[in-house]
Amino acid sequence: ELLDVAHVLREQMGVLGQPQLHGCVVELYDTNPDYVESWHAFRPEGSKEDKLIEGKVYFAKDSCAVIREMIEKYRGPENEYTIQISGDKLNEWHRVLAAIVPEVKAHWTSMEYMPATMYFHCADFSGGTLLTASADPIANEVKGLQARAAKVFDLAYRRFLDLKKAEAQAREAQIEAALERVRSRTMAMHKSEELLEIANTVYLQLKGLHIASANGIFGFGIIDDHAETMTLWETTFGGNALTESMTFPLNAGSGSTEMFQK
Repeated sequence: ELLDVAHVLREQMGVLGQPQLHGCVVELYDTNPDYVESWHAFRPEGSKEDKLIEGKVYFAKDSCAVIREMIEKYRGPENEYTIQISGDKLNEWHRVLAAIVPEVKAHWTSMEYMPATMYFHCADFSGGTLLTASADPIANEVKGLQARAAKVFDLAYRRFLDLKKAEAQAREAQIEAALERVRSRTMAMHKSEELLEIANTVYLQLKGLHIASANGIFGFGIIDDHAETMTLWETTFGGNALTESMTFPLNAGSGSTEMFQK
């Protein structure tokens, strides 16, 4: 859905008539310690009106001067700011962008000229920024819409983070409950044959957590180094417990030799 945000923002900036508008980007700075998560939607110069290049990419936070400046500004006191780049800084940005977004490089090869200066206007929200890129200075009306969009998006993004946290907590509770069921069944075991039932219990818990497939199997393999055998207590495909364990030799040529070696 972040891609939709970048798309709608790009369309609305275009409606306002921003000259030489390249595109709009949602950048997230706090989701990864080493990379900027960037959702972009832009229409290259000279392309058809219905042609947008959209996608999600990751920029290393130390990949170039532009990214470092964006992060520095985001960490600073201002919530809105414009970054103007040209010369070596712009050339470096072009190299990084072309390497990460191949569609951009393909378009640039067909252009008759490249802008000598680019303007990146940023409106921050919790966790990142909404960015508008243009070859001309950003119009005040566009800046105003961008600032309003950032405030609205900030509320939605905070809600998203809250839901994500709640989902993670619910998932952790599910995992703990599954582990407790396995622990309880294991503590109640009195003989080795019950490992077949425990294998069934573990499989059902993994299936409930959507870790094991509906047609998977689960089992325990116990190695006897002296006898060079392995005894398996496992389920059938789909999780039903077998009626008895199986013992295999671990000599050369047997199907369990590779497991023994690992």
